[in-house]
Amino acid sequence: MPSFQQVNHAQALSVVIESAVVGSLLLPWFLYSWLVFGDPFPATLQTKIAMGESGVWKLFFPGSQMYLTGLTPYQDGFAFLFLPILLLGLWRSIRTERIWLFFVINSLLFALSYQWILASAFSHWYLAGIYLTHALLLGAGLRELAYALDGRTELAIVSRHRAQMGLRTCVLLLAALGLLSGLRRTADFEIHPARRQIYTDVGTWISRHARRDESVAYFEIGYLGWFSDRTIIDPVGLVTPGGLDSIRQGQLHWIFDQYEPDYFIHNTLRGQDPLLSSRAFRNRYQEIKRFRAEGYPGELVVFKQPRG
Repeated sequence: MPSFQQVNHAQALSVVIESAVVGSLLLPWFLYSWLVFGDPFPATLQTKIAMGESGVWKLFFPGSQMYLTGLTPYQDGFAFLFLPILLLGLWRSIRTERIWLFFVINSLLFALSYQWILASAFSHWYLAGIYLTHALLLGAGLRELAYALDGRTELAIVSRHRAQMGLRTCVLLLAALGLLSGLRRTADFEIHPARRQIYTDVGTWISRHARRDESVAYFEIGYLGWFSDRTIIDPVGLVTPGGLDSIRQGQLHWIFDQYEPDYFIHNTLRGQDPLLSSRAFRNRYQEIKRFRAEGYPGELVVFKQPRG
């Protein structure tokens, strides 16, 4: 039998090894951030807080409503079925499966922190942990419902065998309809296909026409950055530092004086940008191409600084 000192030594060694593994996973990201941004910690949080202070972007609670109400279980009229199951899951977590309370409390603290403490502008990826908590509670709720139908919990619904069978059948049918609805939506799921198409077209065109050392200014960097393979100047400041004061005022034109991007892309869905009619912009940039895509309600207009 190992001694007390041997156990302590083994535990300490385990902590060191686990810390080394976590550190080795984080180190590449810290190095990348330091090499690109000059700081091991990226400025995305400060940027999100500045966006929240501007009043232009929504905070956590109002920004998340569309995504939470758009979850598959609450579509096609099935909210009446899944909301009670969600509450049953919370009840079961409080009574027996308390491990799920960690996720519930973590999600609650996360939401409250981003809404009131940090007052950070909302982004949809903030909901990843809340989606996980939601799925865990639905699972716990389904277990509680199954036990209740079987008469094995305090929430036992019926006692007679025939009544139990009938109620089980109804619940199973409703659950099957909800599942089929979810499967159909999953099969048809595609995030903004028209927007994806137009962004891909613009990025591909830039990759063919822009020099390798030229930069592109646009506020959504994913598709354009990937398909253009060019430096993206981000007016929102998530990957481009130096604009916190302007972002707090809701102004995104700071990049032109600080970075002088070679290309500027305007999305007509955002309305008429006053920058486009300014003398300084018209003296520096020329419209060279417009992009449309079927199903996309706007255009992407590409401006460029003439090569001198």
